[in-house]
Amino acid sequence: MKRIARDDSQMLLYCYPALLKLRWRDGEPLDAKAYLIAGVQ
Repeated sequence: MKRIARDDSQMLLYCYPALLKLRWRDGEPLDAKAYLIAGVQ
């Protein structure tokens, strides 16, 4: 998380992993996807 000052207020930026999806075929890795949750408060 990172806090950023903007004007007279502060914003909080956050980003964290939600899910990691791996694909395999015949014992060999094909690809991977990472899903992130991010936002601003």
